[in-house]
Amino acid sequence: MRASENFYSHLGFQMVTQAADTGNVVQFTIDQTDSRLNLIAEEEMQKKGDPQDGTITAVKTVFILDCDDMEEVDEYSRKSIEGRGSVITPPHVIQGGYECDFADPDGHHWKVLFRKRKQPLIKSFFDGQDTQAHSNKKSGK
Repeated sequence: MRASENFYSHLGFQMVTQAADTGNVVQFTIDQTDSRLNLIAEEEMQKKGDPQDGTITAVKTVFILDCDDMEEVDEYSRKSIEGRGSVITPPHVIQGGYECDFADPDGHHWKVLFRKRKQPLIKSFFDGQDTQAHSNKKSGK
């Protein structure tokens, strides 16, 4: 837990709470919004009844930070290395932007990217264009 605390502090996240009795729960603010990152030690999850019997299927999770410019992407990459994380993909140009991927000390995958044009990262089926196409298909147009 200490390595993860140090890692996220080094990235610039601000610690807002820590469980005083055990130190097994830590909360960080990520940015100037109400976004939060909670680190909860496995022992704490077991005390709360988190199933550890193999009935839960593992799910790949990638956390995404949307940056204001390429320099911010470079800064997160540098800080992740300095904070004892590991780079998965170094900063590189992508179509319409710039990105890198890294893992925290516990192996959680982060994608940090700058997009020249801000738009939803995943297009919803229910946005106007898709809804219209779906309506046309149903009416035979």
